[in-house]
Amino acid sequence: MKPAFLTAPGPSTSGGANKTPVQMYSMNWVIRQPNIIIDAKIGRIWTSELNIQGAIDLMRDPIRKVAFIIARSLPDAKDKLLAELRKMIVYRTVGLLEIGKIFDLINDVYRRKLEQRLAQCPPVFREPPSLMISSEGVHSLAPEYVSSPPSPLDAQQKIVLDQGDLLNQVFSPAFRQAEEQATTFVTREKERKGRLPFVHKALVEYIRSLTQVQIPVNHYIFELLLNGMIRNGAFYQMDQLLHYKAIPDSKPMACLLLSLSKVYPPAQQTALDMLLRLETATEEIIEVLLENDHVVPALRFLRDYVDHLDVIWRRKFLEAAERSNDSMAVHAMKSFFDGEPPLITF
Repeated sequence: MKPAFLTAPGPSTSGGANKTPVQMYSMNWVIRQPNIIIDAKIGRIWTSELNIQGAIDLMRDPIRKVAFIIARSLPDAKDKLLAELRKMIVYRTVGLLEIGKIFDLINDVYRRKLEQRLAQCPPVFREPPSLMISSEGVHSLAPEYVSSPPSPLDAQQKIVLDQGDLLNQVFSPAFRQAEEQATTFVTREKERKGRLPFVHKALVEYIRSLTQVQIPVNHYIFELLLNGMIRNGAFYQMDQLLHYKAIPDSKPMACLLLSLSKVYPPAQQTALDMLLRLETATEEIIEVLLENDHVVPALRFLRDYVDHLDVIWRRKFLEAAERSNDSMAVHAMKSFFDGEPPLITF
């Protein structure tokens, strides 16, 4: 606690009022919850306030530091927590193991908040039990996840950091700063290519932590990660994440991969495979094939997956076939829609 002084009227050596220091942690103190201190001997009463930044600066263990800030209910505690996380990631003051444990701590509180919000919904919105409402909307959560037993701190108000907070206040600024540093310092391309900055690895840890507590990851987070991997030439790491389903199949992800195909051509095939696994994107797959003038593969796909053929499909295929300047493709398209045996075997 900071030293306190009693001010009394009368002459002093400095020309102002007399200031007498108060004995700190006196035996005469009577402490009342939540923050009242009474000194019966001198007849004074004080209220104490936590200097949260001073307490943060004194802590050396980053995990204890984050746990301390999360349990605060002060108005600026959330901003300070976000600033600490941003500093840890930008300046790499922690390792991947530590940042992973920090994200686990944050997402455990996040998960409990989502469960509490779901419990407050009417029963019709709580069935089936696998539905969970988050700040991003209603998502599906696996029912097998079991939260850890509540701690005494659960009764207190805790800071909740959702995916939007981490994306906008931590990872996006950290990614921008990492890009600025990459362009400021002169590095050889062959040394930098394929090597991920720490902020990318931290984002992967955040995705891992969300998945562990069965919270669906917002596709904007995947978008930030994939864009960063493309810029750093980390194509192998990106392929591994997609191959092992660390990045789940979805139409937004497939559209992102299609937009990246000009920089990384194999992303187009990966996007088509993803759309095919979804089983709800037949039209999108045909549109992509026709856009790239793959008329015959598009006809083959149309034959296998589309039951009803209409005039719109015929017009789209005709435009793509004429654009390709392939007479065989034009004949195959007309034969397919007219019901005649084609010259090309599908």
